[in-house]
Amino acid sequence: MKKFLANTRLYIGNIAPEVSELEIKNLFSTYGEVDEVFVNREKNFAFLKLDFRTNAERARAELDQTQMKNRMIKVRFAPATVRVKVKNLNPMVSNELLELAFGIFGDIERALVFVDDKGKSVGEGIVDFTRKNNAALAHKFCTEKCFFITSDLRPVITEIGEMCEMDEGLLEMNLPRREYRRGRELDYHKAREIGPRFAEEGSFEEEYGDKCKAIMKEFKGKEIAMKEELEKELEQLQTKMEIARYDYETEMLRQQLRQRELDQERHKMEYETHMQRVPRNFGGVGGFSNGSVGRQQQQPMETQKLQLVGMDHSEGGGGEGTNAPNLGGGFIYKQELESRNTNNSMPLAPPPMPPQGLMAHLQGGDQGGSSTPQGPTWVSSSNFKDFNSSWLW
Repeated sequence: MKKFLANTRLYIGNIAPEVSELEIKNLFSTYGEVDEVFVNREKNFAFLKLDFRTNAERARAELDQTQMKNRMIKVRFAPATVRVKVKNLNPMVSNELLELAFGIFGDIERALVFVDDKGKSVGEGIVDFTRKNNAALAHKFCTEKCFFITSDLRPVITEIGEMCEMDEGLLEMNLPRREYRRGRELDYHKAREIGPRFAEEGSFEEEYGDKCKAIMKEFKGKEIAMKEELEKELEQLQTKMEIARYDYETEMLRQQLRQRELDQERHKMEYETHMQRVPRNFGGVGGFSNGSVGRQQQQPMETQKLQLVGMDHSEGGGGEGTNAPNLGGGFIYKQELESRNTNNSMPLAPPPMPPQGLMAHLQGGDQGGSSTPQGPTWVSSSNFKDFNSSWLW
């Protein structure tokens, strides 16, 4: 629960000039915590705050019209100009939303939206700030600028208002009747010469009273007519603003659509330019050519390809010296060397040795009385006519 709110501020009047601030604080400290004590010795009054409203009410009730330094002091709640009256509120504005909206200007004690006997908003309310400068700041900004609380285009209208005492009202003892104020004293006695009564028919009092009531009634009728006219004009303005807002939002959407089309066209041109710069046949290490791996990176060193050529079981064949003889089930063991080592790498390994049976057949047995094989002897295709290829397969 908040302490030292604006509604706990007390006014102490008719204090003696010799009364100190400490004495006033000690007098009211028996009712609760005291804060913000201010003493004006020239005009003999003081202000202070108690912690809670109940303590302030008890202090006012018990200390009002009591003696302090041979002078009767007057204690009452002090009006504070920390209240902002708010008008032109949307029917959907609640107390919580009003407090949230005006909370940007400073700490708020209370925010209240007025309602009628059916509980519906009348479009007005109050906001009580803890400090006067916060209330002045809120009124300044709402006057110089347009402050909207809801999506409805209703700018709030503010006024600085004093916090009036409504709990106690004006007591008879607080009426100005002191001797040193002769003018007020005469006014008091003149007003109290005749008491409450009804005017007699046809009297001067009745005639004057009827004219006064007619003026007030005319003013009330003009006020109601002005309010109705104001509501109609506000309705028309709201309709126009809704149409203008719709047109504005439509135009903004069109601009966004045009911007997106321009961005899409720009991205398309950038993509086409990029694709024109990229070559179709990629080179270098790991490059591709027509979707296949570059042949230069498959075998960087010299390779030996062994191909079985002429596996044709048809009869007949080429004679000696032919490059691709038809051996009728024979084969050619062909060695093809391809040199691709362009980086001066190590020499290629020798070709693999054929099976020993094939090796002995190619050598034709012992040569020169030696049974040790002398290595393969590559002969022409005519030497394979009598060789049964089924042995190898």
